[in-house]
Amino acid sequence: MRRFADEFQVEHRYDDYSTMIREIQPDVLHVVTPPSIRFKPIRFAALAGVQAIIVEKPLALNPQECRAIWEVSKRTSCKVAVNTQGRYRPQSARMRELLASGELGELEFVRASTYGGPLAMGPHLMDTLLFVLGDVKPQAVWAAAEGLEGYEWDHGAPSHVMATYWFPDEVQVFFECSPRGMGTRGESGYWLNMHLDFWCSEGRMWASQSDTWGYELSSGESHREDVDFNSQYLRAQAAFTRAVVDWLDDPTKVHRCNLDTALPAIDAIFGALLSASIGHQVRLPAQVSDREIAEVRSALSR
Repeated sequence: MRRFADEFQVEHRYDDYSTMIREIQPDVLHVVTPPSIRFKPIRFAALAGVQAIIVEKPLALNPQECRAIWEVSKRTSCKVAVNTQGRYRPQSARMRELLASGELGELEFVRASTYGGPLAMGPHLMDTLLFVLGDVKPQAVWAAAEGLEGYEWDHGAPSHVMATYWFPDEVQVFFECSPRGMGTRGESGYWLNMHLDFWCSEGRMWASQSDTWGYELSSGESHREDVDFNSQYLRAQAAFTRAVVDWLDDPTKVHRCNLDTALPAIDAIFGALLSASIGHQVRLPAQVSDREIAEVRSALSR
């Protein structure tokens, strides 16, 4: 801490967050703890008067803690945004607009794939998917899972998950989080391997974490654009942070990653873990219990 603070000329230095929050009284707090430590600092900050909290993904490792964070946010009026900054990448908004415009026709099928685990890269993948779909919520999921390598990153989830989600209008989404998944062709990087494909009645569109995004219409019109993840990530994170300030200045400018949009994404993932455990389709929203998630982890560790 001393080396970092000296290098970046940080005057105030603390070894516990409660003292820091009481003395500094920040307007905005960014919670970058491991995912097993989420609720206590968020609750403390909200009760101490912090106006907005940015929290890393996943929101929490267990459903009850996610719901508790939502409850303390509503009780204190503290604004909470989950740091799934993919909603602020330019192609995400363009794809959402394109799909909503009807130019691609009716959406029929989606493939969403990443090498990262369901609580590591899964929240990014699911959140971007829901954003492009216009934040329409999935209605059911059927999934399978194996392995516990996710524990290497303290994310407490299976390393391989394959799921089918059913959305309104008979739209199906094939969703996978696995190092053996389809991912992005030619991309070997763990964190860079995320891919979305949308098949529609009048064309298709796609987006990779760090390769290209684009669309092709049956009329012959097409668009293809290179994606540089590193530069996009910095711009998206800056836009995400500016949006937090805008939300504080004007409550009508609701942040794209607010809890009302973030909770359906994590609930869909917990629903897939439950389905993998019981071997049956699960209706969503699932209201999965902490005990059921613990049983998933226990079963996979045998």
